[in-house]
Amino acid sequence: MKPTKLSGKRTGISFACLAALVWSMGCGSTQLPPQRTGNVLSFINSSNPATNPQPISVTSADLNRDGILDLAVPADGGLNVFLGHGDGTFRAAPFISMPQINNAVVADFNGDGKPDLALSLPDVNEIEVLLGNGDGTFHALRAMPFDCPNEVVSAGDLNGDGKADLFVVMFGAGEVAVLLGNGDGTFSVTSTLSIGGGPEYVVVGDFNRDGKTDLAVETYDAQTVTVLLGDGRGGFPSRVETPIPGNEPNSITAGDFNGDGILDVAVTNLNGGVGEAGTVTMMSGNGDGTFTPLTSGPVVSSCPNSIAVADFNQDGKLDLVTSNAYDGSISVLLGNGDGTFALPSSFPTGSNTLFAAVGDFNRDGLPDLAVAAGNDNKVTVLLAQLTDGTPSNRK
Repeated sequence: MKPTKLSGKRTGISFACLAALVWSMGCGSTQLPPQRTGNVLSFINSSNPATNPQPISVTSADLNRDGILDLAVPADGGLNVFLGHGDGTFRAAPFISMPQINNAVVADFNGDGKPDLALSLPDVNEIEVLLGNGDGTFHALRAMPFDCPNEVVSAGDLNGDGKADLFVVMFGAGEVAVLLGNGDGTFSVTSTLSIGGGPEYVVVGDFNRDGKTDLAVETYDAQTVTVLLGDGRGGFPSRVETPIPGNEPNSITAGDFNGDGILDVAVTNLNGGVGEAGTVTMMSGNGDGTFTPLTSGPVVSSCPNSIAVADFNQDGKLDLVTSNAYDGSISVLLGNGDGTFALPSSFPTGSNTLFAAVGDFNRDGLPDLAVAAGNDNKVTVLLAQLTDGTPSNRK
């Protein structure tokens, strides 16, 4: 059975499109910014927006359409929204009260050009859709009930019709539900896929290179990566599984980490939980939906609760960041471009670090981090800095 998080809540954060945040902001995309060499990475803490109790995750998007990234921060009693100033600081928008929210995903669900939200509410077994007003505020559209608690909601165009769809992970039931978007903010449940083994996190990508969207599901109990192979119409008629050679896998992200043009995945492992060193298992994609795990992975701090990907040091190679709940830190692992990583560098973020979102919050062209510190009731914003004369694109 999966252990309880330090916040007292079991939280699952998707790394589909958002829950594995690729710096280019494209699902499964591995496009990188122009290469810069000889740079040393560091972070400075620009701001710490206070949240309502126990922030659980963070999503970054331009919620008010001013060209500046904002933050949506699910918490134990509702949704915090912070509007960006473009310099790494934020102002609070009105708090939206509702039951505990595990995660939020941003997309234009009704086709009006304004960003909307879909929220996972595990305590009441619902997915809530909030339609955006275009100014950083939202109004409720509908709640979609489920038979059991939902762990994660994520979005993507699963059937290629240009409309945002949803898929919902249900840990206890061992299922993933597929909801195809109607283009007006409503959805039709088209299938419920039995996964088994405690599915937690999902990442989207074309893992068998057939041009169709697939889903890679990390399972906590079965300790596998199960890839649901898409048919391009919103169906997933076949699947392949690869065992994860780790202990208690806890999150997943995807990217081309070895530069061969095939999507790989990286999985965090709890290895016993509180007080035990976590690890990251690298799994090289074979191009058919299966993976070849590396024999060993980097060691990070205790309780790595989420993982994200970006090119933090701008060398043209994908890097990783883990959020480490036990010691309140993030670990940054710089990629070597061959599927291996340098030893991690840790940065303090606040007690019970649950999740990190990637975005350029001060508009200098570098990927920054917004980190949910659950016990400190805040979001820690870390701005990336590169030494050795890195040019700035600051506006």
